[in-house]
Amino acid sequence: MMHTLAVILVTVGYWCTYLSSKKAKPQISLGVSKWLHNNKTYANGIGLLLFIPSFLILYNLYGTVQAIFVFIMLYTVIASLFNMFVPFKTIKWTHLGLLFILFFIIEKYTY
Repeated sequence: MMHTLAVILVTVGYWCTYLSSKKAKPQISLGVSKWLHNNKTYANGIGLLLFIPSFLILYNLYGTVQAIFVFIMLYTVIASLFNMFVPFKTIKWTHLGLLFILFFIIEKYTY
């Protein structure tokens, strides 16, 4: 359950920092994305504040060095996926929500 929570926090944190970019175009359906795009300092602050608990969860699970490595790898993978797929609008928030629910169920019943 903690792994899924760390991934969700990194994903939402990167989404907030991604929307602070000038090239990012917010989706019309989400009013939050438009607000984050207009308020870049708040978007970066919220994104960074979401990275901290994610790292603390990983630190609690793995320890210092391994948590740093896992956090960097997780951030790199999520950033790459966002930069590849979000401009083409192939990822919808319903898809991500269903994927995280599936991961949560798998993690809950396998540990």
